[in-house]
Amino acid sequence: MNTKISFEINAITHSNEIAKVEKLVKLTDRLNPPYYTVNTEIGSSNWQDTLNTSLLLKSITKKTVIPHVAINNKDECELNYIAEQYLKAGMETLFVIRGNKHTISHLKSFNHSIDLIKYYKRNFKEISIISSCHPDFHKETTSPNEEINWLEQKSQMGVDEFICQFCLNSDAIVNIKKSINRKITLIPALFPLGNFVFIEKFTQENSIDYPLWIRKTIGDTSKPPLNALGLKITKTLIERYLTEFNRLHYFTLNNVDQIEKIFFDSD
Repeated sequence: MNTKISFEINAITHSNEIAKVEKLVKLTDRLNPPYYTVNTEIGSSNWQDTLNTSLLLKSITKKTVIPHVAINNKDECELNYIAEQYLKAGMETLFVIRGNKHTISHLKSFNHSIDLIKYYKRNFKEISIISSCHPDFHKETTSPNEEINWLEQKSQMGVDEFICQFCLNSDAIVNIKKSINRKITLIPALFPLGNFVFIEKFTQENSIDYPLWIRKTIGDTSKPPLNALGLKITKTLIERYLTEFNRLHYFTLNNVDQIEKIFFDSD
C-alpha cells in the first residue's frame, strides 16, 4: 500500500515495551510514513517517557519524529526545558497541545495550546509547530465560530498543519476546512475500531459524531464477530480518508497485530 499515512506511537513507560515499539516502527516504516508522532502524558506516562520514546524512534527510523508537548499545568521554566531537550536531540518540530490534565486558571501563564504556540514561536525560532483540530468542535467550545477563530489565529502564527481529533465523519473535516479563510492542511485521524464499548464512551465524552451506520452494522447479529467487523469498518474509513484527503494520521495504540491485519493482510 503506497499511501501518505503518519503514525502516532504511545509513549512507553517500561523497558519491556521497547521490543514491541521497535517491531511496530520497522513494520510501519514499510508504508513510508511522512513522520511519527509520540503522544504524551496519557495514563501514567509523563513527558520524560515521551522524550525517551522519541529518542528510541530516532534510533530505528530515518523518518521525522514529532513529540507531543502538553501544557498540563507546567510553568514557563519546565516548558523551556522540555523544548531545549528536544532541540538538543535534533527534534525541531513539536506537536503542541493543552493536555487533558490541565486545570485552567487565570493565575497561569499557559491555559490553551495557542498560549504555548505563541511563546515557543517568540522564544524558539528554530521550532516548527503542528497542532490539533476538532472537526466535530471541541467539547468546550461555545460555538463553531470559536473553533474557527482558534484555527485562524494558530495559522496566522505559522501553524499550517493540523491533525484532527479522532473523527468518523469526513464531512465535518470538509466543513471546517471550508469555513477557514486561510490555506491550511487538515489531516484526518483514526484509531482502530475494535472495542465498541470504548468507542461509544470516548465519542460521548468528547462530543464526537458516532455515525448511525456504524451502530447498526455492529448491532446486526447476522454479521461476523465484532472484532472482524471493527477491522473491516476501520479499513473502509482509511480508504475513504485517503481517497478524499490523500492523507491520514493513524493512532497505532502500539498494537502490532492490528497494524499487520489492517495494513498488510489482504481481505
